[in-house]
Amino acid sequence: MNYLHRGLRHTGTAIRAHLFLFILLLILQVLVVGGTVYAGLTYQVRIMEDLTTLLKSADSANYGQETLQSGQPFLKDTLKLYQAYRSLIDKAIQLALWVGGLLFIGNGILWLLSLQIIAPSTFFLKETGKRALKYVVSALIIFTPIIAASYFSLKNLVARQAVEALPQALKEIAIVFLVGYYFFLIALATISFPAWREFLRSFWRTAIYTIHKTLFLFLLNAALLFGGLYLIYLSLNYPEQGWLVLASSFLLLLLVVLLRVYWIASVQEIGREERAIV
Repeated sequence: MNYLHRGLRHTGTAIRAHLFLFILLLILQVLVVGGTVYAGLTYQVRIMEDLTTLLKSADSANYGQETLQSGQPFLKDTLKLYQAYRSLIDKAIQLALWVGGLLFIGNGILWLLSLQIIAPSTFFLKETGKRALKYVVSALIIFTPIIAASYFSLKNLVARQAVEALPQALKEIAIVFLVGYYFFLIALATISFPAWREFLRSFWRTAIYTIHKTLFLFLLNAALLFGGLYLIYLSLNYPEQGWLVLASSFLLLLLVVLLRVYWIASVQEIGREERAIV
């Protein structure tokens, strides 16, 4: 467990040396989360408006067998129903693009700045550009197959109307995403290597050969994050004390920023241990 202690010590030293950058990270984290929540709530209201239109159309539909046989239409205004349906689909896609884009770009900036705290580069723009490219390539390689497989799997279930198999499929997709995210986090902690060969070698050795260490670190960070979420849950039991919710939310965001820096420092310590053995 020495790597955990060295990672913690490295984190503290690096934050003290780059305190302004750490404060900037915290501000950006608040902006990314705030922007994502704002986009989600805004589009949720718009989607609910279209959904209400669809439900009203369904309620006013003609379900009588005799009236249908007499030639009366099932729906009086099919165009309005179709427009509401298309609007609902478009807004759902826009919501996914906005939230996905904010998280992808925002988290990319947060990870690159966190790397600058732990592994500062002399030529900031040049090195950051290389790291950003590795960030994008790693995300595409890891998540594109997962997203594609999940999409076609769910599409196949819907086409076969296998509703009973949907919960199990969603559970399996969540597990696959979690595994993919684990490897993505390893990649993000090792993109500071300038050469692609060194980056890939370090990623492979850290993710596979030392998985017992990185997985324990992953679970430790996850447990701490769940602790922060549970603190928010407890604060919601006191709605009259609004400051408790705000304080616990801020503490969670601070914890996220700290754990991101700590993850990078600890994974790099694990890599140093592995290289020393080899």
